[in-house]
Amino acid sequence: MIPLNSRNSTAERTLAMKTTRVPVRALAGALTLLAAACATAPEPPPGPSLTYEPTLPCAPHVSVATATSLTPEDPTGRYDVITPVNASSSCLVGPVGTAEGYVAYAMPMSGKPVSISAGAIVEPGRMLAPRVFTLTADGQVARTFPRAEMMARGNALAVLFRPRPDERYVVVSADAAAVAGAAGAGETPLSPYSYEGKAFARVYFEDPAK
Repeated sequence: MIPLNSRNSTAERTLAMKTTRVPVRALAGALTLLAAACATAPEPPPGPSLTYEPTLPCAPHVSVATATSLTPEDPTGRYDVITPVNASSSCLVGPVGTAEGYVAYAMPMSGKPVSISAGAIVEPGRMLAPRVFTLTADGQVARTFPRAEMMARGNALAVLFRPRPDERYVVVSADAAAVAGAAGAGETPLSPYSYEGKAFARVYFEDPAK
């Protein structure tokens, strides 16, 4: 025999289930939004590296065997190359006897390069302290650019020069003296100097129609 109030009890249970589903869904939605907000929060930019511990042995001279080419497929207009400098980069014993990461760029082999800009990208929390010099084909230093010639060029701190016939490579290395604060008395860098960051090279090619 079915109790007279069984239908009412079923309806009450159904109503109770319906009334408890709304806050559960709302809570799940809120948790989803919170999780999404946490997942999309940007990471803070890296700070300056004030010490340098290379993973590769440091050499007294630059190795050009793995130089990055500045020759584009279409040597017209301008050509940019950005290369990270970090603990895994090639290592050089700098002028003050300190280990410095570096990147060697091979001069363009085609087209008519009018000028080259080389230095470091200015990042939000740091900037590779750039030291720029050129090499001959046999790896000898051809020209060294003083810090006074470096200027803010867009989002980079770089020198601008016309390549000479005997120059085959341009090198961007970390400047240990600048990181330590021994260079450029009274200088205010665009971003804190660092042993690590992004080296930069740009080639301006002559218009082939000229």
